[in-house]
Amino acid sequence: MSPENIAELERGGQWGLAKVAELNGLPGPAHLLELENEIELTGDQLNEIQILHDEMREQAIENGKRLIMLEGELEARFQHDLPTETDLKTMLIAIEKNALSCVSFICLHISKPLTY
Repeated sequence: MSPENIAELERGGQWGLAKVAELNGLPGPAHLLELENEIELTGDQLNEIQILHDEMREQAIENGKRLIMLEGELEARFQHDLPTETDLKTMLIAIEKNALSCVSFICLHISKPLTY
């Protein structure tokens, strides 16, 4: 994993996971906060968006830490010896499960569209 990818994950970046939702008119909290001065939001709307953003960022940081750890374990395994097919499947399934937990970024755009 590159240093840039690690930094992105550690800061709670989403790696563009919700790009498909955004490109189809469903912006997420981060983008709405960026547009705060360009779109008219009530104080309540702004507060709701900030809460969602903070919750998503917290979850993203946790997912990122887990992914960094899992990818590190996989890389370390290859550096020491070749994993067995069973070991490799186990490690990749753990990485896949972590990736699936990131689906929440897209689901938030769909289940609670923030179209203000």
